[in-house]
Amino acid sequence: HTSGPYIENITITETNMLSVKIVYERVYPRPNCSSAMHDEDISSYMTTILKGLFFFAIITVTYLLTPASCPGLLSISCNIGTYLFVYETNITCDKIVSDKNLATIVWELETIPAVVGKDVILKCTFPQNQFMEIQTRRWLGGNDRHLLSMNGFSTKPDKYSETVKFEKKTSELTIHKFNSMDINVPYECVYGSSNFVKTLNLTEDKFVCYPSAHNIQNITVTDTNILSVNISIERVYPRPICLATINEEDISSNMTTSSIMKGHFYFEILTVKLLLTQTMCPGVLRITCKIGTFSFVNIKNVTCDKKISEQEIKKTMNVLKTVIVTVIIIVTVIIVLIAVCMCLRKNAESCQCQVFVFYNSRTTGSDGKVTTPDLEIHELVRKGICLEETG
Repeated sequence: HTSGPYIENITITETNMLSVKIVYERVYPRPNCSSAMHDEDISSYMTTILKGLFFFAIITVTYLLTPASCPGLLSISCNIGTYLFVYETNITCDKIVSDKNLATIVWELETIPAVVGKDVILKCTFPQNQFMEIQTRRWLGGNDRHLLSMNGFSTKPDKYSETVKFEKKTSELTIHKFNSMDINVPYECVYGSSNFVKTLNLTEDKFVCYPSAHNIQNITVTDTNILSVNISIERVYPRPICLATINEEDISSNMTTSSIMKGHFYFEILTVKLLLTQTMCPGVLRITCKIGTFSFVNIKNVTCDKKISEQEIKKTMNVLKTVIVTVIIIVTVIIVLIAVCMCLRKNAESCQCQVFVFYNSRTTGSDGKVTTPDLEIHELVRKGICLEETG
C-alpha cells in the first residue's frame, strides 16, 4: 500500500447511528477487514468498495448503537498480506440509548455525493428491538406522499426499486435517473406501525449535477492582440471553481464569472479578457473547472493577428506611461491654480490697508500738491493693494 489507511469520517447522529469511513489508496491485495463493538462482531454492518487494478478501498461501517454498545470501544482490523492495521476509538452517544431509541426507525441518504442523472439510494434502518421479517415495508415520496414501493413491489419499476437486507435490518430505496423532481421533497419509510419522514434537501456537500454543456462559445483576438473568450456552463451544481492558463502561465486574475440560478441549478458564464504578450502568442489556452471531485477542461489554440515583439511591447508601455504622467501633471496644475485663486480672493476681501505717508518739503510742491512718489502710493491704495507702513 502507498497511502493510508486514514479515517476520512466518523459520526454519530442524534439517533445514535454510528457511521465510520476508512480509505486505503493503492493497495494490493484487497484488505480483509472486521469490526467489533465491545468485542461484539459487527462486521455484517461493514461494506467494502474496491476500485482499480491496485485497489482503492473504501471501508464503511453503519451501525445503530444499542445500550450494550454505547459507550464502548470500536475496533476495526484489516489484514493486507502480512500487514495488520488496527483502528480503535471510544464511542459515546449524543443521546442515552434506551429501549425507546431501539424502537427508532430512520432513513439516511446512502449515496454521497448524489449525482443528478445517476442512481441514488436512501437507506432505512428498522427498529432494532421490534424487527420481524413479516412486517409490511413501504416507501412513500413526494409532497402528497404517494406510494413508491411496498414489500419489494414498485409502483414504477423503471424509477424506484427496493432492496431489503434482513441481516442488517435495513431497506434501501433506489431512485433511478435521479432528477430535479426528486429533490427537496419528503420521503417516508414505513415498517409495520413505525414510520420516519424527512425531506431530501439539496445541499452542496451531498449533491452534484455535472454540466450538460461546457463549451467555449466565442474566442477572438483583435488586431491589437486583445484576447476575448466566453464560456457557458449549463445546468451545474454546485458552482464550479475554474482556473485559466496560457502556456502554463496562470491568467485566472483576468477571468470573471457570473451565474444565474434556474430552479435548482446554476448557469455559469466565464469571460476572459487579456492583452497577449510575446510569451503567450502563439499558445494553448486551457480553462479547467472543478465540480466536487469531477473536473473538465476546455483547450483552444491561440494565435495573434499581429506579430508581437518586445520592442512593440516596450513602445506601448512607454506611451501609456507618458499619457499617465501628462494627465497627473495637468491635474496637479489645475488644482494649484484653483487654490491660488481662492487664496487671493479671500485676502482681497479680508485685508484692510493702513498707509502712513509723511509729507515733507521733499514730497510736496510749493503749491501744496502731492508729488509723483506719493501719487503712486495713493493710486495703489485706491486699487485695494495693501502696502506695508511707509516712512
